[in-house]
Amino acid sequence: MVTLLNLEYLNKYKSLKASYVKNCLTHLPRNYQKLDISVVFVNRKKIKELNKEFRDIDKPTDVLSFQIDENVNEIYICPEYIYASYRGKMFEEEILRMIVHGVLHIYGLDHKGKFDHLRADSEEMFKVQEDILHKIMKKV
Repeated sequence: MVTLLNLEYLNKYKSLKASYVKNCLTHLPRNYQKLDISVVFVNRKKIKELNKEFRDIDKPTDVLSFQIDENVNEIYICPEYIYASYRGKMFEEEILRMIVHGVLHIYGLDHKGKFDHLRADSEEMFKVQEDILHKIMKKV
């Protein structure tokens, strides 16, 4: 089950409703719905702090995933960071992409490079991510 937290950071963006995100998440493939995962929306300052603490990178990022133990899994997403690059429908899609991305990390998938929309098939994790995202987008 996926739980959304700190929705006030998401609700600032009128183009995206929390109910839409929740509905989309019900369409995650069943094999990715076995764990309890909290998706926590945070501001730039918080994501930068987490990135520095856990990755030793002193700058904000879009998404961070943590498998704290077998029962506690968290994905931190910074809508503010994402909105700087994506607007409107692309913003909605990118938020969902980052949730799927975080879920895949929690389930053990990883990647070496950065995601490139034009080369989404460059790594196996990105192929899986885009396949899941497109299936979700078709259903909503």
